[in-house]
Amino acid sequence: MKKFICSFIALSLSFTSIGQDETGLFFGINAGAHMANKKTAIMYSGGSNFSLYGIEWAFSYPNYKTDFDNYFQYPYEIVELPQDMTYRPSLEIGGILGYNVDNSLSVFAEANFGMLKVQDVFVVEVQNPNTGSVNYPLEQFPVFGEEQRLNFNLGARFTLFENNGLVGYLPLFGNFNSVKIERNYFIVNNKQYNIVHNIQGITNQKPGGNGFGGGSGLGIKYRMSDKIVLDASYNALYTKVTMIRETSTQSAFSVWGLHHSVLLRVLWG
Repeated sequence: MKKFICSFIALSLSFTSIGQDETGLFFGINAGAHMANKKTAIMYSGGSNFSLYGIEWAFSYPNYKTDFDNYFQYPYEIVELPQDMTYRPSLEIGGILGYNVDNSLSVFAEANFGMLKVQDVFVVEVQNPNTGSVNYPLEQFPVFGEEQRLNFNLGARFTLFENNGLVGYLPLFGNFNSVKIERNYFIVNNKQYNIVHNIQGITNQKPGGNGFGGGSGLGIKYRMSDKIVLDASYNALYTKVTMIRETSTQSAFSVWGLHHSVLLRVLWG
């Protein structure tokens, strides 16, 4: 996906014809923040419903169990896995290429890439008889997840108003997205343990998939010079995100949800 973004921007920069009016080609670079819907974040919880080699498996795996036995020293038990995982706001970068049909309408295609991250905790009960209480102490340990996400938007912008060089517009677009899980792990005693997501028994294959949907929002742009336009927008995307593809041995995990992006663009054209 990173190669796709670089190729997209390189293609955009290959256009050197810059119009002096509000018709013709424009291109630019995007940077901003993406707030992903949390429904797919549960994929990183380490639960057995999403990974055959999750947290509970790791605690019983002989090569790891010795580490845990030495750390806890007393009998221990996992009492709670992450229940409400959410994505952090993530940096989103990309490029846009479009054509101004006239002062009221333009069409565009843009691609934005982000590395999404999620973090939560799971809880272990340590059955220490020396506590002098029927309630054993609880310890929390962090769980982390990282994924690549590419959003490709194709649509049109409709001018809403124009005043002293400031233009407001309404974007309407279709969305196509691609997701790939990069990392999923937890930490106990400063040591990382991987959560492996199994697909058809191939433990080194990273899950993910493609989805689609649509979106809209609001944007404003201001012409700084005859060649440069500063553009800012908020986009709301209602899309299907696929974390696991359906196979003969595994059900798909695809979720529809509302996602948000705030982008700043520098446009030439």
